[in-house]
Amino acid sequence: MVLPQEVPREPQPARKLNRGRGGRRPRGPRGPDVAPRGVEQAAPEIVLEDFESAAAASLLGLRSALTDLLHSVGADPLRPQQIARTHRLNKNLTWKISRIVGAELIAEIAAHLPGPAALDILLEAMERAGAPPERCEAVRDAAVRLGDLIARHAGDRATLAVMLDELSPSPLRADRLEAARRSAFLGNSAIWGVQARARVICYALVPSREPGAPHDAGVVDIVRISALLGFRRLRGSVRWPLFQAVFYNDDGSPRSFRTVPIDPPQTVPVGASGDRAACPLIGSFCSTPMPVIEAVKTRTGLRFELPDGPVGTSHAIDVVLSDAIVAAASIHADERNRVGSHPIHLFTPTAALMCDLLIHRDLPLRMPPSVRLYSRLTADEGPPIESDRLPLLEQVQTLGAFPPAMATPLAPRHAELVAHVLGRRGLALEEFSGWRFAMRNPPIAAVLNVSYPLLEAR
Repeated sequence: MVLPQEVPREPQPARKLNRGRGGRRPRGPRGPDVAPRGVEQAAPEIVLEDFESAAAASLLGLRSALTDLLHSVGADPLRPQQIARTHRLNKNLTWKISRIVGAELIAEIAAHLPGPAALDILLEAMERAGAPPERCEAVRDAAVRLGDLIARHAGDRATLAVMLDELSPSPLRADRLEAARRSAFLGNSAIWGVQARARVICYALVPSREPGAPHDAGVVDIVRISALLGFRRLRGSVRWPLFQAVFYNDDGSPRSFRTVPIDPPQTVPVGASGDRAACPLIGSFCSTPMPVIEAVKTRTGLRFELPDGPVGTSHAIDVVLSDAIVAAASIHADERNRVGSHPIHLFTPTAALMCDLLIHRDLPLRMPPSVRLYSRLTADEGPPIESDRLPLLEQVQTLGAFPPAMATPLAPRHAELVAHVLGRRGLALEEFSGWRFAMRNPPIAAVLNVSYPLLEAR
């Protein structure tokens, strides 16, 4: 892109991008962190412009000016270490300049912008090396235009880079999104005082064996496994929710359901009431000693929680629960339901998430499933809404069929666990095809929705 050239003007003293009067750093609040400082400017005018076009013009203009500046002193932009040695510059600075000059995408330029002080240092070095004044001035002008853009649209360089990520190809966005999630995971761990190594979920859909549910009616049982692995407290006073089932129609109206445990249920205390409730633990796959769990009454039923306890890795625990929703739903659409979905509520800072969906060979559902991620900051317990959708670049992977390949390093006993649960229901892995979705550092508070279209009504 060729930027409009300005009318030639009389030579002016070189401007410092990071100095106030007398060469000192200006005191007081900082302005946009690429715009010049120490220069009085009018309040930014509200300009209605296309952000992508304006950002491209400003960032490509800076790239062009820096390229011309380096070439004017015989510096090779692709050899940042040589530039650092020749001009006695910081290697990190010359690496950033090299990445800007060689960038093909405006998001890459934004991700490597140097600050005003660093740009001043670069310009001073180029001036000492004999760069023409107009080349240095072109870089300063480009920095001013970019600072104006940031003031209007972003506020700072970091926010500009985030905004431009949405315009980047998937591989670049994936890297940046994963880095942002990793930072969020660490921050949420510190804020909430807990974290887990992995959250593992598995749903298996099978023709219902419930009395009164004809085999050919499309009614299914849903076998569920929910595991929280390597859960540890970072603060001893923290209680943490484990599991609460919610069942609803497409329109958000609640549905009744009945569950049966996979293993003989263990009872846990219900608060301080003296009552006890059945908890569907799979004890042979939990950590030893058995994790302490308590039940809490809510307006919709019971919620199982981990009480406060000792902190650190030596006290990390694995909690595995499993049950089956009997005669849960039909695979055929009706006037209230067109989609089958399995929402996974994400509320624990977790380094990894994995969800498997197993479909019995007698169920002709259309696969693979669709997976979407939604915020839960503004939604209630009903189905997620499209305006709350969050970016998600990971894809569903097939596990094969009859049997699916269940092994994963994330949970070394996962295949054994699934075989155990299915076996307790009189089933075998050889009867299923499978699909898996996995991601690192899932955001909270959010819900991952695994869905598929229901078959047309008979």
